[in-house]
Amino acid sequence: MPFINKKYLSAIPGLVDFGLGRPNENNPYGLSVAEIRRKGWFLLFLASETYTFAIVFCKFAILAFYWRIFKYTSIRIAIQVLSVVTMAWFLLRVFMVSFQCVPIQALWDPSIKNGRCTIKKPTLFFSTGLTHLLIELVLLILPATELRKLHLPLGQKIAVILLFMTGILTCIASIFVAITAMQFDQNTQELGLDLAKHMTWRVAEVNLAGVSSMYTRFAILLWPTGIIPFLLFSNIMPAASLPLILPIIRKIVPGRFLNSHSERPPLQAINIERSRGRLTSIIKKRIHNAEGASSRNELANLDSNKGSAPLSIAEPCLIASCHNNH
Repeated sequence: MPFINKKYLSAIPGLVDFGLGRPNENNPYGLSVAEIRRKGWFLLFLASETYTFAIVFCKFAILAFYWRIFKYTSIRIAIQVLSVVTMAWFLLRVFMVSFQCVPIQALWDPSIKNGRCTIKKPTLFFSTGLTHLLIELVLLILPATELRKLHLPLGQKIAVILLFMTGILTCIASIFVAITAMQFDQNTQELGLDLAKHMTWRVAEVNLAGVSSMYTRFAILLWPTGIIPFLLFSNIMPAASLPLILPIIRKIVPGRFLNSHSERPPLQAINIERSRGRLTSIIKKRIHNAEGASSRNELANLDSNKGSAPLSIAEPCLIASCHNNH
């Protein structure tokens, strides 16, 4: 995923070099409008392809993270369904980007004869961007039902929820990507100016999606504070540079707020104590019943032996006589 992100971001400096965010007369190489459009559309095609791979790998990273955490819950069915939807979105977008023009060279080379572009760029941006936004919202809401069941102190629960809610920033960026896509004019002569806002929000979206997919790195960062002790597999994506930030985190975040040993005992400890109390009372009751039953048995034996009392008295005499005889 970092490799795909780098490939996507490497196309952005190329667009900047050929006039992204500048009017045509201010391009750094003194190119003509036709040359700017040709190079700009070609780099935009490359950016669209790598953007698709970067986003889909971020989504699958988050889904795999959910799959590892929620092992024994019904949420796994929703994860499987969302994985299928994400794969369908990926295949659809790759197909639409790759075959928006036939041949694809007609997108940036107007000299090609018999070339036709059946999919307009705003339609491509908006349709795939809107579905991508819906998937992001579902990814954001998906773990909410399980997070409410966590038996953690309030500070830790808020920290865990905020950790999972980092995807909100990606959703906000996706909204602006869809809005700027609707405002884009494919026939514009000022390609650099009209495309600047859309590409800016795209870059922000890819970077925020990468941050959202690295929950395990945040787990390593926040492990010493005790926020998420249930993330025992945080060594999946080791980040050697993150321990350098730990002193800053300890200074910013209050220790009492995030302390896992709060003054009020956790709900699990209370339940354990209650279970022990119930078990102790049950054992005492059974012992008491057993003692009562043994006492009743002794009384019953005494009552049954009343008729044979002379024999029991005579027995010592017989024993004594035996001793005298010896």
